[in-house]
Amino acid sequence: SSPPDIVSAVENLFTEDYDRLRLRLWRQFGKQLRNIPDAPTPDDLLHDAIEDLLVGRRHCPLERVELTTCLVNIVRSKVSHLYEKWRKTGIVKVSEEVLKWKTPQNPEEEPGAILRKKILECIEDVGLKVPTLCHHKALEPYGSCRLCLVEVEQEGRAPSIQTSCTYPATNGLSVRTNTERVEKSRRIVAELLLARCP
Repeated sequence: SSPPDIVSAVENLFTEDYDRLRLRLWRQFGKQLRNIPDAPTPDDLLHDAIEDLLVGRRHCPLERVELTTCLVNIVRSKVSHLYEKWRKTGIVKVSEEVLKWKTPQNPEEEPGAILRKKILECIEDVGLKVPTLCHHKALEPYGSCRLCLVEVEQEGRAPSIQTSCTYPATNGLSVRTNTERVEKSRRIVAELLLARCP
């Protein structure tokens, strides 16, 4: 059972600061959680943090720390754990939020034409890294080094290995950046590049 001071502090939170705390958590962690497929919302994590305190899985020294600060720290630790776990799996779900349209920089193209983002840009936008040799933002994507390989899965199609710098990102695309198949393909490409240019 939880100590009475925690129970009264949580009751106080629900009557006074709950909405302010929710808004703070959405601002602080909302974008980061949106990038992680199937991640809970900041509200879900807040409810878990409150439950952890009430059942005694977590401790908050109320004599030294405010309850809201304690809850933010618990949520931060949960988000950090989810983010590290997601970073290791390297799965990116391309959604409307990740897809942003940009106008072309090339003067030969029609004025007002719109270019789609490539998968590599979406992966970088959400904070993951993919190895590249030939890619540079100032140059047109070429895909010659083949090190930026990723596994792309589109609805109704089998997963395939593609170069992330040249493959257009579309809504609903599922991209895996470090599966065994991807790592093996990158290793083979790197060995071939080294054999060609020792």
